[in-house]
Amino acid sequence: MSKHTVSLVILIALSLPLLLLASCGAEVVEGPVTPAASATPSVAPTHTPTLPHTPPSPTEPTPTPTEPPPARSASVTHTVQPGDTLLDLAMEYDVPMAALQLQNEMGDSTIVQVGQV
Repeated sequence: MSKHTVSLVILIALSLPLLLLASCGAEVVEGPVTPAASATPSVAPTHTPTLPHTPPSPTEPTPTPTEPPPARSASVTHTVQPGDTLLDLAMEYDVPMAALQLQNEMGDSTIVQVGQV
């Protein structure tokens, strides 16, 4: 026997048991075959709740003022008392500290003196 023939016989001898084992694992099904259920889950549509329709409210025109709002007085004087700070005075009169510094020519100083007007 030639080398080539011996290799072919060995290959067939090794392949035959594998083919037999593979065929033993096959399942025999009798009767009609029905397809299995899909592996992809199905999503059922859900109901989205809706709010009841509300009619739009009628809009009333904004009245235009006939008089301008009262103007703030041009200046208010305050005599500094013991314990007063520039921040306290700014909060008391609802003005920025910078406005008080500017009006009183204080520069960037925040120091006030008792009796200062």
